[in-house]
This record gives sequence, structure tokens and C-alpha cells, in this order.
Amino acid sequence: MVLGFLIAGAALVVLGIVAAVDRYTGPDRRMRDGVPVVAVVERVGTWGNAKTGGAWVRVRYQIDGVTHRVGLGSTSRDAGVAEGETITVYVDRDDPESVVTGTGLVSDYRHELLPPTMVAIGVVVMGIAGPRLRRRAPAVPFRAAEAAVAERAEPPVEFGYAMPGYRPDIVDRLLTRVHRAIDDPADSGRTAAMAALRQAEIPTAPRGYRQDQVDLYLRQLLAELGQT
Repeated sequence: MVLGFLIAGAALVVLGIVAAVDRYTGPDRRMRDGVPVVAVVERVGTWGNAKTGGAWVRVRYQIDGVTHRVGLGSTSRDAGVAEGETITVYVDRDDPESVVTGTGLVSDYRHELLPPTMVAIGVVVMGIAGPRLRRRAPAVPFRAAEAAVAERAEPPVEFGYAMPGYRPDIVDRLLTRVHRAIDDPADSGRTAAMAALRQAEIPTAPRGYRQDQVDLYLRQLLAELGQT
């Protein structure tokens, strides 16, 4: 999930940058491809607030015999035009209310806030997800790792399988513990091995070690320990 958030944040940043580039290069392209039309400025004002707003004007123009009134805006505080002035607007051939001017006024002016917002959100998401992704599992101390290796079952004998049979993992751990105790030169080690064998209760499984082989081997171990 953390990786998904990181990818989503990166995607937002990339899309925001692409949208910003399009916003800065789009008006020139729309002027080049649009239809130049003379428009009258009916009203001049502002939109938004001091931080996120800008200049706004309403223009009136005719195209294909139809009169359109469209609001244009920019992030600049100065519209560069006055009420009653005539200006040239460039109208999209497919959308007669999609308009730009040579001074940077556009009909979809509110969309100018979208690219930086996308980039900002993407950066925040990446900032939250990045450290979590980099977080690593705590290192296992050397002594703990050594102990884990020491507890690993290393059965000294192989048994056949039967259905049902003794659980292999239980048998392996028991024999590993017993053989390590036998190898201990101290008498306490052998005592512990004999106690483990006598108290052992090995559960069965649908498929496991052959019970007759395991039982025989355990009796042999007890006999060996009893003779020494």
C-alpha cells in the first residue's frame, strides 16, 4: 500500500508538471490555431483572492452570427484592458466559448491553479509514503541470530513416511535437542536428553514419519543413554 501511495504521488507530480507546461504553451498554440475575432470588453474586475486570484474581464463578441459573452481571466492582477475597449480574441473553432487573448487572458483561467495544486499534493503524498517505504525491519542482534541458528532442527537420521505418521517437525526438533544434549560432556546434558525422550508426546499428522521407525530409534537412544 505504501508503494501505491508513492507511485500515486509521483504520478500527480508528473501530471502537474505536464499540465503546467501545457498551461504556459497552450495559449500560444490556441492563438495560432484559433479564429481571430474583435470583442468588446464589457466589464473588468478580479477573481479569487490576493493569493490565488487575478484579473478578470467579460467580453462580448460575435462568431457565425451568434453573440457570446465569456469571462476571461489570468493570475496577473492587471487585466491590461479597460471597459468599453475593443480587443482581439482567438476563438476555438470547435468550441466558440474557448477563448484566449494576446495578453494572456483565457476563458478557462481557473484551471491555472490545478497544476501547482497537483504538484503540491503529489509532493506531500510522496513525503509521507517515502520514509515508510525506506523503513527497514530492525536488524537481528548477532546473539539472537546465533540462537536462532542453534534452535534450527537438524535431524541426525532419516525416516520413511506413512499415512498417518508422526509430525516431522516435532520429531526433528526433539532429536536435534536430544543429540545436542548427548554431545554435552556434562552429566546434566545426558540427564536432560533422557528426560526429553521419556516425556516426549509426539502428535500425528495425516502424513508423517513412520511411527514404528521413530519409536524404535527413540528406544535405541534411551538404551544408549542408560548404558553410559
